Amino acid sequence: MAPAFGVLRHGGLRWYLLARLCGTLAVQMQTVAVGWQVYEATHDPLDLGLIGLSQFLPFIVLILPAGHVADHYDRRRVAAVCFALQAAGGLLMFGYTRAGVPAVWPVFAIMGLFGIARAFSMPAQQALLPNMVPPADYGRAVPLSSSANQIARISGPALGGLGGRDAHRQGRRPLRPGRAHRGAGPASGLPRLLRAAHRRRHGGPRLWQHAERPVGFRRGH
Repeated sequence: MAPAFGVLRHGGLRWYLLARLCGTLAVQMQTVAVGWQVYEATHDPLDLGLIGLSQFLPFIVLILPAGHVADHYDRRRVAAVCFALQAAGGLLMFGYTRAGVPAVWPVFAIMGLFGIARAFSMPAQQALLPNMVPPADYGRAVPLSSSANQIARISGPALGGLGGRDAHRQGRRPLRPGRAHRGAGPASGLPRLLRAAHRRRHGGPRLWQHAERPVGFRRGH
């Protein structure tokens, strides 16, 4: 194993990175799915901004109390509770979708729950990392943790967008949001990704053709 990845010999670090990768990936995919669903229900671009605000505002308000909690309580339990809140939010979104509720305010409340979970999980997870590895390996563990987080943040919206586009083209609701936290978690979007790649190899619409659609929408409005 390369020296840069030799730090992965610590089993606790491997599970930590996997949990952080899957958790962030699932939340990013679900955020895209929620945006699709709300916009199809209201056709109001303002609601898309409110989705982001409902997640961002609790994070800003609670970041200082969250740091205090991470310093004075068991960080493992804090992180576990935050993951449980995110899973509960995914189940609530799944129930909201299945129930066919016309109002969208429950979506903002659920996304606020995600914002609360993120506010408390970030300092707790970051403070856990020094306890996972010896001091000599900490310098190699930090880049791996940051890379796992960035990979999930970048690939999550892409996977969610591909899955939502595939469902939209087949006349279904795009990506039921609760699926990102059921069973296989973020892997639920993989079949849609593979089908989309198969269509592109066999003469389907190219990626840049889909990228032109938002530009046309803006010009038309």
